[in-house]
Amino acid sequence: VFVHRVGVFKELAPDLKKLCPNAQIIFNTVDLHHIRETRQAEAESSKKLKRRALATKRTELALIRKADATIVVSDTERKLLEKVAPGAPVFHLPLIRDIPGASHTTFASRRGIAFLGNYLHPPNLDAIMRFVEQVWPHLRTGVPDAELFIGGTQMPSEVARLNELDGVQVVGYVPDLAPFFDRIRLTVAPLRYGAGAKGKVISSLCHGVPVVASPVAAEGLVLQPGRDIMIASDPSEWVQQIKSAYRDEAMWKKLSENGVAAMRERHSLDSGVAELTRIIGLDHNVQATATAARLGA
Repeated sequence: VFVHRVGVFKELAPDLKKLCPNAQIIFNTVDLHHIRETRQAEAESSKKLKRRALATKRTELALIRKADATIVVSDTERKLLEKVAPGAPVFHLPLIRDIPGASHTTFASRRGIAFLGNYLHPPNLDAIMRFVEQVWPHLRTGVPDAELFIGGTQMPSEVARLNELDGVQVVGYVPDLAPFFDRIRLTVAPLRYGAGAKGKVISSLCHGVPVVASPVAAEGLVLQPGRDIMIASDPSEWVQQIKSAYRDEAMWKKLSENGVAAMRERHSLDSGVAELTRIIGLDHNVQATATAARLGA
C-alpha cells in the first residue's frame, strides 16, 4: 500500500492494518509537513502555528515508525530522519519530471521573469506577495524592461490585483507549461519557508529556464550556486542575482545547460524507476529492514 501525506496516512492507518494485514505500507511524505509548519511559525512569529507544527511532528514521526518504508524527496530530510527516527527504514526518492531541456528559443527572443504556484499553499502566497513588495520595485529600477508573469491555480484576489502594478502580468492557470517556459527567460522561487523539494524549481530547470531561488527553495536539491542555480536571500541580493541571470547571455546559457544536466542526472524517469524498484521491488530487503528496526537492531 502506497500512501501519500501525513493527514491521509493518519486517517487510513487503522483500516490499512485491519483490512490489509499482510500488506507492506510505504509512506510517501511528499514533504515533512512539520518542518514546513515550524518554519512558517517562525516566519510569522506565531505561537498557534508552532503548537500545530509540534502536533504534526508527533503524528508524522509516529507514522514513520509504523510504516514498512518511508519515502522523502530530499536527502536533507532523509538525514534529518536518521537523527529523529533512528532505525526507521527511510528512502530518498527525488521528484521525477519529464526533462525536455531548453527549446530552440534564443536568449534574445525570450523575455520576462515568472513565478508559478498553487496559492492555497501558504508558502507560495507569502512568497509572491513579499517579492512584489520588497524586491520588484528595486528590480524595475535596475532593469526597467523586466516583466513579471504570475501564474498558477487557486489565485486569491490579492494576487489577482497585482496585475495593476507596473510591469506585472497575472496570467493565472497555465494549462501547458512547455510553451510558457519556451518564451520566458527566468523564474524565481522566493520562498521564506517550506520543506521537501520544490517542484517549481525542478520543472523550470528541466525546461532549461534558469532559476533564482531562496535557500529554502533550493534546499534538498544537489545544485551548485552560480553554476546550476542562483541563490538570493535579502532584497539587494535578489536584485543582483536576477540582473546577472537576466542580462548576461553567457551566464544564462551556463545556468540553462548546467541546470538541465543536473536534472537529467537525478530527476529523470529512468533514475526514478531504478530507485523505486529498489524500494518496492526488493521486498525481502524492505521487510528485513523494517523488522530489524522494530526489534531495535
